[in-house]
Amino acid sequence: MSLKDKCFVLTVLYLILSCFLLQPKSVVATSTKAEATFRIDSYIPERFVDFQLRLNGALNLRGTQYDHKTYDSTGEYLSPPSSNSQDIQEIRGAIRTSYRYETIPKYWLLSLEATSNFNNHNSRGSYQSVRSLGFEEGISPSAEAGWYLTGDYFISGSIRGTWNYNSSESKGHDMAHSQNYAIEATLLPGWGRIYEGQTAATSLYIVDELRRKGILTREPSYQEMQELTALVYHYRNTHAIDARLHKIEALSKILDYLKRCEAMGDAGPYGYLLIQDIWDYFPTVSRRFGYRFRMGSGLIYECQSGQRESNGITAYYSYEHSTRQTTRPYLMAAAELAHPLGLRWQADLSTEWKYFVNPEESYRTFSIRYTPRGELITTTEFYSYNADQTFRFSGLCRYVIDSRSNAKITLLYSLNHYNSRIQYEQFHSGEVEFSQRSFDYFNSAFTAALELEYRISIPTTLMVQLHYSDTNNETGDCLRWESHYRSYQLRAEISHYLF
Repeated sequence: MSLKDKCFVLTVLYLILSCFLLQPKSVVATSTKAEATFRIDSYIPERFVDFQLRLNGALNLRGTQYDHKTYDSTGEYLSPPSSNSQDIQEIRGAIRTSYRYETIPKYWLLSLEATSNFNNHNSRGSYQSVRSLGFEEGISPSAEAGWYLTGDYFISGSIRGTWNYNSSESKGHDMAHSQNYAIEATLLPGWGRIYEGQTAATSLYIVDELRRKGILTREPSYQEMQELTALVYHYRNTHAIDARLHKIEALSKILDYLKRCEAMGDAGPYGYLLIQDIWDYFPTVSRRFGYRFRMGSGLIYECQSGQRESNGITAYYSYEHSTRQTTRPYLMAAAELAHPLGLRWQADLSTEWKYFVNPEESYRTFSIRYTPRGELITTTEFYSYNADQTFRFSGLCRYVIDSRSNAKITLLYSLNHYNSRIQYEQFHSGEVEFSQRSFDYFNSAFTAALELEYRISIPTTLMVQLHYSDTNNETGDCLRWESHYRSYQLRAEISHYLF
């Protein structure tokens, strides 16, 4: 089965799952029939606002094993298979701000992140070992907005940008610098809705905590849970000058309501302390529900430039400067499915397919090499015209352990195909070489990550992640080569919310 057929089948299966296994509730036509059990998706907030400003610091330990082989169409090896292993230690810092505003008729998401990191890179191969120290910094702004035209039909647009600067120096005085600019814009009509279920989850956590501590005298009815959730929603959207007085009032009103409906007795200060822990910690975990499907078009533009100097490791000096530009318009289809699996389990699924329409890439490099025999100057240019497809599927399952900790596992699979035609020119020592060739390139990758989160205090969270990825690359023309990557990563991160 070809890549296109695989992408089509997987996308159709995902859409069937989205449309028939889970239907989002529409505010326009909400059922008034009482349900036997109050769930996270039983309450639809009409407005959700969230602003965050946080500092992140992380330590990454990564290891990679790389195997490569080249052979012709008959399967005969043209060069001995080679292998390479790498280990990287990285210290990373970031500051991130985000604003999320969602109502029934419209929504928008804004974010800005600035990052910097230092890394120590050790590479060991069949022929040599190299150690390098590197520095990287970057800025990533993004904006997304959507408007519902009628019912669950909407139109959305987004724009994202990145800027990155990299610098590294290896033993032997090899130095490299590069800059990368990229911008991506999309216009995606679609249908469906995804709501935030944090409000109903907070009410369910409060009742569950009181039940487990033996304070709850009876189970609240469906209507009483709706009223309790409305009370939580009201105080979550109330801003007081003194946050402590605001919280005291909110938690007192919740306890008074449960006493009035005789769901609990007088627990005194102990009951207040129980629900205070939930009020402060549990709502930080997103409990979304619903589905959304979008399809439309987009454009990616990227410009990269860099230079490399080598002096001492090979007994001669060399300098190389390169520039690369890509323009990639595409058609796109994407689907999202979010579903709370009970009080403590959450599942989020998403898939995305892109078909790039006549993308273009240009590359130019200029190099000078000084040897005992003299100066060698080489200029290389090539232009690539591609017909690419990419498919991506991801799934997340989260388990809320208690009021301070939760665990999640994330699975990601991607399948990419590149069908390229390259025009290649090289000017070397007064000679000109011109060639043109086409090739197929396949890439598949599987990634799994297990992450544990623990709230050290209200504004500070510790995250530990174990990450594994497996990547395969292969060409499909007469000169064939294959490569296989296996990567491992252990990451520890501290996130401190300033707001």
